[in-house]
Amino acid sequence: MNLNRLSLILATVLALATIALSAPAPVAQIVGHWGGACDKTAVSEGFACVSRGLDLVTLDVSDPTHPKELGETVLPAPPASMKIRDRYLYATLGEAGMLVIDIHKPEKPRIVAKLDTPGNATQFDFCGRYLYVADGKDGLQIIGITNPRKPVLIVAADLGLVEPVVGIAVSGNTACVTSTSEFVVLDTSDPAHPKIASKISDIDYYCPRFGPVTVSGTCAYTFDGAEMRFVDISDPTSPILEDDYLTLDTYGSRADFAVSENRAYIVSYQAWPPVFRDQGLNILDISDHSNVKRIYRTPVSAKGVAVDGGLVYMCGTTGLSILDPGALQPPLAANNGYLNDSVQDMAVQGQYAYLAVEPNVLKVVDISDMAAPVLKGEAPTSSKPQGIAVSGSYACVSTSEKLQVFDVSVPTAPVLKGEVSCPPGPVAIWTHYACLYSSNRFFVIDLSDPVHPVVTGQTMLSLGSSKTRPKVIASGGYAYISNYTYGVAIVDI
Repeated sequence: MNLNRLSLILATVLALATIALSAPAPVAQIVGHWGGACDKTAVSEGFACVSRGLDLVTLDVSDPTHPKELGETVLPAPPASMKIRDRYLYATLGEAGMLVIDIHKPEKPRIVAKLDTPGNATQFDFCGRYLYVADGKDGLQIIGITNPRKPVLIVAADLGLVEPVVGIAVSGNTACVTSTSEFVVLDTSDPAHPKIASKISDIDYYCPRFGPVTVSGTCAYTFDGAEMRFVDISDPTSPILEDDYLTLDTYGSRADFAVSENRAYIVSYQAWPPVFRDQGLNILDISDHSNVKRIYRTPVSAKGVAVDGGLVYMCGTTGLSILDPGALQPPLAANNGYLNDSVQDMAVQGQYAYLAVEPNVLKVVDISDMAAPVLKGEAPTSSKPQGIAVSGSYACVSTSEKLQVFDVSVPTAPVLKGEVSCPPGPVAIWTHYACLYSSNRFFVIDLSDPVHPVVTGQTMLSLGSSKTRPKVIASGGYAYISNYTYGVAIVDI
């Protein structure tokens, strides 16, 4: 099958599995893309810096439809936050402190300064010739950057906070500082010696309200990974924590967010399983805090987001994606309701997509018209399906305790033919053999008699732990098992 058509089919089915039953959301146009898995990004004046593990990569994004890799350097630790100013990249590295990278020559980025803060450096912002750094239990650190190549730790601001500092944002002569239970507004008229203008305390160790923070206009937005809160700071001496707040089903996952022109851009990432309903990129209309509306969502996991020049730069497992949120298109397809389940795996053959769906169902969807797929048949599985493969007249579904073989010669009426005890995992078919990988074991199942499938061999195949679910492909007498950590293992079957 043509790979482009297969990609479109996959995107269609995954979109159908996640769109809410209400009016379908529009789809933002991806105008450019680069690379593989990455974490954080910072963008300024046509340049982007992207962290990829311990690598920092510089990109020319002056033409967002064709990002070009320019250079790279190695970081001592993965960055927690990054920003660009005057062709220097500033990055916090958690317990490894912070560093400054000269990107005047983006083909040869160079680390020119490193400063160890006493705590866990995360979010930061610029305040004149100073950096304000959220340093966890060690509070707010103020760092002088008059000479970016020689940053100087000036002082730790005494804010009297009970909990570790997790967020900082500066706007004009005002700075907002957050701990998980406190919100502090600072007067930064004297940036080296900020003064507390006001404080909101809501000390509840079990229900934190605050997280990293950003400011847009006269409102501060703070997001703790699950809830976005709104704080009116039009009067810095008397901030108001609004009663309205936004809740997303992303708690416990890695999250990042940005706010620009009455829109909030929230990304979250969870390795496996993807248990959070609102995982991915959510674009929200926040012009009315009492009636926040989601105008776009993609289920693709993302770890970092930045907004620059009206474009959204999103980092995730698929690389750096550049989206134009203004180029909204009609949805690829509407949801008729029958796909409002959790799709665990899928396979495509001809004009049909075969879906392994929670709770315990095999569904067959006609995708000959990809703009309007139609459910054609279904059959119950013994328990939660976790893998599926289709070849010829048969589909193999891996459930929690069995491998089940279905006759799909009539796709609209799949029929269970046989089953064999086997642990769950991704599965593939080659000729009359099924190959399955589960918990560091590789199984071969003979399907010659589909009514009585037989495990003919198994072997230990330790690929180590993985952040993502392994994949299995069988072709030409070999099985290929991919693993995020190990890479690809090849087994002669």
